[in-house]
Amino acid sequence: MLIYTDNVEFISQFFPSRPADWATSPSIPNKAVGRLVERLLGDRTVYASEAPSAASWTHLVAAETAPRSQYDVLVSLGQQGTGLPDGVLCLAGTGHGFHGFHARPWSVSAGNIHLSVRVTPPPRAGRPPVCFIALAAVSVVDAIDATPGLERQAGIKWVNDILIEDAKVCGILAHTEGLTRGISAAVMGIGLNVETTPTVPPTPFVPRVGSLREFMPDPAGCSVGRALAALLAALDRNYQRLASGDDAGVLRRYRDRSIVVGREVAVCSEQSGSNPVARGRVIGLGEHLELLIEGHERPFFSGRLVLDPANAGPDTIGNSTA
Repeated sequence: MLIYTDNVEFISQFFPSRPADWATSPSIPNKAVGRLVERLLGDRTVYASEAPSAASWTHLVAAETAPRSQYDVLVSLGQQGTGLPDGVLCLAGTGHGFHGFHARPWSVSAGNIHLSVRVTPPPRAGRPPVCFIALAAVSVVDAIDATPGLERQAGIKWVNDILIEDAKVCGILAHTEGLTRGISAAVMGIGLNVETTPTVPPTPFVPRVGSLREFMPDPAGCSVGRALAALLAALDRNYQRLASGDDAGVLRRYRDRSIVVGREVAVCSEQSGSNPVARGRVIGLGEHLELLIEGHERPFFSGRLVLDPANAGPDTIGNSTA
């Protein structure tokens, strides 16, 4: 894997056994990767080296402070048809313009993982875009499972949050580029709180945030380097499964680690704010991860979920059941 960074000491947090030799102002053979480096590292000195990696990952662009959302840059370059290769990673320590779904702000703190990934799997007709949310989600869960003391502690809150003890430790984004014969590329954004718990005002949708370190029996054993190594290995394994056509297996693993089935929830749309469009007990997740709620004939393919809404209080969750 080729690594491009603006700060060798920064990248050493994530790759303690990094190569000793770094070239400055390197020539970048792939023009699309060169544009990515320019967008994320700007006019700063660029250092380049090579490091062993899982088979899926070919390039890593690492900015100590990203000037803009790496996820948005990857999406934009893909839409422009720049020819980015498969397995491109972008990593930031902190940055500007980071966001969740529907441009909701994401709190960026040093000591955490802010990773964006672009993959170009073999197109497969009928592959649902939600496969890539599932791919990222189960990979984060696998990485947390690989952390001593956190085995089986993490679960997936529909659609794109990872929780430990109902505290959000990770949020996920996914964007797909499609052809008539199937999805040709996907960008996934992963914000995983590892060493630092951001200060985030509570809402009914995210009443509490957390970080891996605060849930570990031995916090000293938690680091962004170990977490990133586990995450990249898990992403590689699960991406290879999906690329080989095992979409159903990836979606099944998402369902297996869901924490919403059997719980009382309120579903809100972006338009309804905190006024629910549905309430009830989740009885399952459908073939494409649609939410199945007791007493509602139609499934829900999107929305913001409040867990155990009776505990949220009448002042924060509306009483509509439309």
